[in-house]
Amino acid sequence: MLLGKIGLPMIGSFVLRYDNQSAIHIASNPDEISREEVLQGVAAGIDLFDATYVYHLTLEGQALTFPVSSTHENGKEHISNNHLGDFGGDLTKINLRAMVYRKDVSPIVDGCSCYTCRTHTRAYLHHLLNVHEMLAQILLEIHNTHHYLAFFRAIREAIKKGTFKDFHQKFVVSMDQNLAPAVVDAVGVL
Repeated sequence: MLLGKIGLPMIGSFVLRYDNQSAIHIASNPDEISREEVLQGVAAGIDLFDATYVYHLTLEGQALTFPVSSTHENGKEHISNNHLGDFGGDLTKINLRAMVYRKDVSPIVDGCSCYTCRTHTRAYLHHLLNVHEMLAQILLEIHNTHHYLAFFRAIREAIKKGTFKDFHQKFVVSMDQNLAPAVVDAVGVL
């Protein structure tokens, strides 16, 4: 498929560019690129992603919480779990502006090694967001970027190990399992 008059090829919602000098496939999307679309892009051979996903989440007061499996500096396996039953999010991210976080003294993601999660609580971030303090966006950007980079680190590790296909399938299954209870809860609330 070609994008308008420009003639750039597309895969799904990705606009593809090819750099002849470095043989890098670049995916651009001015809108949000979902984690599933990133995995589809990687499977299709895309090397570089150009998107504003983390930035837009941060502006909305959202924090990424989806499960990421990666090896940290200390060599230990870490899996960040989203919390079923959290309000103000879709179980892949949470809205820290929601009142439910007003007194929540836990980090955004338990076990996350980013500066924000090590030194600040959901309640503090909730407060900063609701009083429109500029520090809120800085701390959220730190966490969201760290979390998203951990996702890409896990993808690179799976590619190196030759287990990307399994990683992709497990990720999609885990996302489906985590989103199913949210749908049931939402329907039950209605």
